[in-house]
Amino acid sequence: MTFTKPLPEWNAVGTEPPQTKKDAGWAASDKPPADWFNWFFNLVYLALQELQQSGYTKDEITQAITNAINTVVPNSQVSATAVANKLLLLNSSAKLPASITGNADGNAATASKLQTSRTIGLGGDATGSASFDGSANISISAVLTAESVLAKLLTVDGSGSGLDADLLDGHDSSYFLPTAGNAPTASKLATARNIGGVPFDGSSDISLPGVNAAGNQSTSGNAETASKLATARTLSISGDGTTSGSFDGSANLALSFALAASGVTAGTYTKLTVDAKGRVTSGTQLASADIPALDWSKIATGKPTTLSGYGIIDAVSASNLANMQWYDAVLQNGATGTCKYAKGALGVVHLMFNILNWYSGNVLFQLPTGCIPSFNIGTVALNYNLNLGNYNAVGVRINSDGKVYLNALDGTSIGTSSAPTVLTTSFWVGD
Repeated sequence: MTFTKPLPEWNAVGTEPPQTKKDAGWAASDKPPADWFNWFFNLVYLALQELQQSGYTKDEITQAITNAINTVVPNSQVSATAVANKLLLLNSSAKLPASITGNADGNAATASKLQTSRTIGLGGDATGSASFDGSANISISAVLTAESVLAKLLTVDGSGSGLDADLLDGHDSSYFLPTAGNAPTASKLATARNIGGVPFDGSSDISLPGVNAAGNQSTSGNAETASKLATARTLSISGDGTTSGSFDGSANLALSFALAASGVTAGTYTKLTVDAKGRVTSGTQLASADIPALDWSKIATGKPTTLSGYGIIDAVSASNLANMQWYDAVLQNGATGTCKYAKGALGVVHLMFNILNWYSGNVLFQLPTGCIPSFNIGTVALNYNLNLGNYNAVGVRINSDGKVYLNALDGTSIGTSSAPTVLTTSFWVGD
């Protein structure tokens, strides 16, 4: 009959629960997601749909069996003997025909080996065993015991038998000891024998050359001590340097160790860089930036005492100033005090001012021919913070016509000094 109940259609696919939830099942406090139920209902719907569409009903299966039973096999497809692609007909006893050898109810009548291997064992006066399954011949190794052999001999031993299990011709072994030479047991050999060149008669232990007292030294391979190695070995050193040499122990070995190049070109350097092992990794020359700035007070020794020591070649020393010919200048425009001039070596003119009063901006005095510069020399400050009355600083200006001016640098027109103050300056005019 056909299916009568409608399918519980459910098309929402949902989400499959994890395997852990499938294994554990619902708990009392669970609140499962709706998608889990959608997955279950949809899966049931699809399974039932597949069963209705592809499965057979009970009536259909019954009908199929009935049809099969009622189907008649043609005689041409049945045989009482074994024929390929034919049905085999059983005999009246529901057994295979006689032409079919063997017994279908158990093991075959004949087989290439036993289903279960069996142990074949020997007993009695001999022992031995072997596993046998019929697939191959076996050989059992029989072992006779001394007791069994002796027991058999004793059973046949007797008067006139010619066999004596305990005696040989009625005598024990002592009867047959030799009467000539040493006894079977003796304290020494009648004749000493050489072993490794050392006489041995058995009366005491002997020591053989090259063999230790325990007699357990190895006689294979090299000796425990040797004059040289059987195979020379190469000794090598690598890393920060390299060297190697062949050594067989026959003589000392001297290795010439060569340091690896550091990468620095050979030469003399004033500044070096070394690594943690003391190797020079770079070399350069000192630059001005490498010399630190030193305060003059930190230089304890080696200070120069002359102008040339400082590298000054265009200055006049104090002794030269004192030895030069000085001339008094004629002061002008109401100035009071003294002014002197002198011409030294290399065409340098020196001026010395010892002024009490002067007028800033006015001519102070006139230089003679030979001491006049070829160009105007702008105002040059002579000194600062001197006792010059209203002046904080003064400067000297020399024109190319030989006129000398003493100017107040703060713009004051009249200068007065409470005490003579010596000011000096120099300029070059040529020879």
